[in-house]
Amino acid sequence: MNAFPELSVVLVAHDFGDSIERSLGCLDRQTALPRMEVVVVLPVAGPDEARALRESHPCAPKVVEHGPVSSRGSAAVTGIARAGGPIVALLENHSYPDPEWAAGLIEAHAGPWAIVGPSVSNENPRTLTSRANFLLSYGRWTEPVQAGEVDLLPFHNSAYDADWLRGHGERLGALLEEEGRLQRHVMAGGGRLFLEPRARTSHVNEERLGRSLGLMLSFGRVFGEERAETWSRARRILYACAFPLIPLANVPRVRSDARRTGATGLDLVVVLALHMAAHGVGEAIGYLLGAGRARRRIAVHEFFARDDELAAEP
Repeated sequence: MNAFPELSVVLVAHDFGDSIERSLGCLDRQTALPRMEVVVVLPVAGPDEARALRESHPCAPKVVEHGPVSSRGSAAVTGIARAGGPIVALLENHSYPDPEWAAGLIEAHAGPWAIVGPSVSNENPRTLTSRANFLLSYGRWTEPVQAGEVDLLPFHNSAYDADWLRGHGERLGALLEEEGRLQRHVMAGGGRLFLEPRARTSHVNEERLGRSLGLMLSFGRVFGEERAETWSRARRILYACAFPLIPLANVPRVRSDARRTGATGLDLVVVLALHMAAHGVGEAIGYLLGAGRARRRIAVHEFFARDDELAAEP
């Protein structure tokens, strides 16, 4: 393990390591392996388990014990506290980076950037639901895409200047659960965001229509609550009553991403429309009732989703 890493990668497991084996395998193959360290956060990490995990991977992960892991945000904070690099990259257990991923992040961070994010491809495009979910969630960062300054980067898969992360203190765990808010905080403080397409990762997306629509509903509720945080009650009601128009606001961006990436077909358009409608309904509910349990539902789904678990579903 590098004693003076340029990049620390924080990877959280909810179990004893099985859920992160494929992601660790991708980190083992990084061309920048001598320049990085991997910090794995486990619920329990006895010396025998830690040694076995370290010795079974070329990336020789530093193993950190967190206790029962129910949310990625608080567990990631434990890993960030033990990270030795000036750059901290977050990686999900259902995200699989290409070999040049770490090198791209390190080299891009030589610029004046607080956060650098990767381009993202769809790891499981076999269903319409997965393709629709991916286009709505990651379409703006999928190739073909240009390197450059942006105002939003992929959640849970981007690399931060470590000082920007630690400067948020006790709020960091909650902000990592809602990373869009974290990135807005960084920009409000003068930090700049950069998209580096050479740093690529493949993301697993929900394949089951019912669960995917439920996820979009939850995302909408969280967005609605955040957007209306300072609104009057009257304004909240007015915007909620206009909910049939809400999905239309996303149409230009989704159409642009679909054309750029070649995502076409009437069947895909129908599934996309269902997803945008679910998000719009959730947004209206968020205006009126707040997020409710939506944040918890999102955290559980995102934390436990993996391609092998999706494939095992009937």
